[in-house]
Amino acid sequence: MNRKQPPRRHACVRCVRLKVRCVPVPPTGTCVRCTRLGQPCSLPESPHVTRPRKTRIDALQEQIDNLAAQLGQKQGESSSHHGSLSSATPSTHPPDSPRLYHRRESSRPSDEASGDPVFGGLVTLREADELMDKFRTQKMAQFPFVMVSSDMEIEVLRQRSPFLLLCIVTVCMEHKPLLQHKLEALVRETAATRLVAKGERNLDLLLGLLVHCAWFHYHWRTPHIHKYMLLEMAHMVVVDLGIDKDENIRMQPIPPEPADNQRHHSNPTEQRALLGCYHLCCTSTLFRRQVTMRHTRWIAQCVEDLARKPEYPSDVLLGDYILSNNFLRRTQCVFDEDVCLCSYHPRDASWEQIVESIERQERQTEDQLSRLASCDNWALRLELTALTTLTLGQAVQRRKDVFRLREINRLQHLTASAHRVLATYLQVPADVAVHLPASSYYTLWYVMLVLAKVSLLFGNYNHPTPEIDSRRVHEDVLATMRKIASLSLGDDIWSNCRVISMVAWLEKSKSEAQRQCSISHVVQHPSEAYGPPRPPVSWQGPPPSIIFDSQPHWTPSQLPMQPEPAVYLETLMHNDWDTGIWRQTLEAFTMFGPPTPQSQMSLQSPVVI
Repeated sequence: MNRKQPPRRHACVRCVRLKVRCVPVPPTGTCVRCTRLGQPCSLPESPHVTRPRKTRIDALQEQIDNLAAQLGQKQGESSSHHGSLSSATPSTHPPDSPRLYHRRESSRPSDEASGDPVFGGLVTLREADELMDKFRTQKMAQFPFVMVSSDMEIEVLRQRSPFLLLCIVTVCMEHKPLLQHKLEALVRETAATRLVAKGERNLDLLLGLLVHCAWFHYHWRTPHIHKYMLLEMAHMVVVDLGIDKDENIRMQPIPPEPADNQRHHSNPTEQRALLGCYHLCCTSTLFRRQVTMRHTRWIAQCVEDLARKPEYPSDVLLGDYILSNNFLRRTQCVFDEDVCLCSYHPRDASWEQIVESIERQERQTEDQLSRLASCDNWALRLELTALTTLTLGQAVQRRKDVFRLREINRLQHLTASAHRVLATYLQVPADVAVHLPASSYYTLWYVMLVLAKVSLLFGNYNHPTPEIDSRRVHEDVLATMRKIASLSLGDDIWSNCRVISMVAWLEKSKSEAQRQCSISHVVQHPSEAYGPPRPPVSWQGPPPSIIFDSQPHWTPSQLPMQPEPAVYLETLMHNDWDTGIWRQTLEAFTMFGPPTPQSQMSLQSPVVI
């Protein structure tokens, strides 16, 4: 092999020192300058060998190669230790491939042990895949407004809708209440960061909020006001995304779409989300009238589009939800008018309209329930069955209207409907009752409030009347609460929903009734079992003998007035607190009872569903 020749020097020593151009003369081997001056022309004795300089890119590439080699060595050691070799190394994936968890590939045990960042490291993606299947099979049918197709992979859903996946995992973690509580805090933190801090508006956030609000009763440790706040945020996202297609003031004019293209570009997922938000707002008005949403023509159009071209079998049932919600909202508008509805003029027409509309709606509801006989959507069956109770129960909330309800002979109609609701819930299988949405339990609690208050006003435990049977009320409510308690696995919503102790309160009422004293008489004249006498509250009507004998038409203006809340709560603090909260709950028809010293000190307050 020939030795590599050194490169030819283009400048002699003198030219290099003078920093001038050296022009060689080919025949002589000297340069022009040295020849002209008669000076010896000599090249440098030893050529200066320079090493190739590394660029920044070469240095980074060398570091990457070293890290890849170390990672490959660790993978080899881990695979040989566990008897399996990884089928893919980091260098085999293309640079533009998303960094996802490949469930079907063998992964390192350290990755499986650590949770996914989407879930705050609390849940692995393999567990999330199992919970997503649980959502599809057990929960999605009870709230068919957020659908996840059966062919949707967990990796794809994680990439497209990480917040929706987080909310799905959270609501399906009812078997681990403590972990579910931590995930619920992560949901609120993520919603606050993305919606408020970053100002994001997308379908992922909307669907996640709907799922979170639909099963919010699982998060009994969280103040219930968060549920209404998150629901209002979901409504805000609907408006900001323009899903409701309502006329709003915009910063810049947007050209309207043609009528034929509007239906063509409708997104079924967005339409279900709009209907789901409307449904949650309507059901929340039972206890919070401020949470409302207008019924527009586009909502009716969405129902029609989904029924005409259903993507899922449950799409044809969404119209039943919206019709019942719309009927309840119309009756609420009548009762919410600032006019006494118990006077014969001019509001008798409103009562007649309500009674006639209820009769028409009941005939329609019977047809709907007959179609749902073979369906597993127990949430819709409960809602349709309770529609009469939810409508006439609004009169029970006002002491003036409740006596008017008895005058027009609709009290028995109300109680019969309420007992049907409780009987329907008792028929729900236990494995389905755990997964019912919050709206079903809000309805159930509202029905029990109606029965309890009517029983205290007009009932007699030892002498039942056609209108109200206090003994049956006690038995049905007790059976309902026992079923709810049977769903408990420990420190969860089902074991803590009885802190206000409806069952214990009814047992006290039963004991008093067995001593020849009716429930209404016990409430009006507290015995030693209830502690010292308390100021009467407005729902404590006159004694039964006065109601049924001497004064069949008790004047609402003669009812005792409600004392000041501060005085009432101060009296309860030294007496039977549970009974007092129960009474105040009946007075205000609230979901969680009146403010308590515990809630004011940011401690756990009693909750019921």
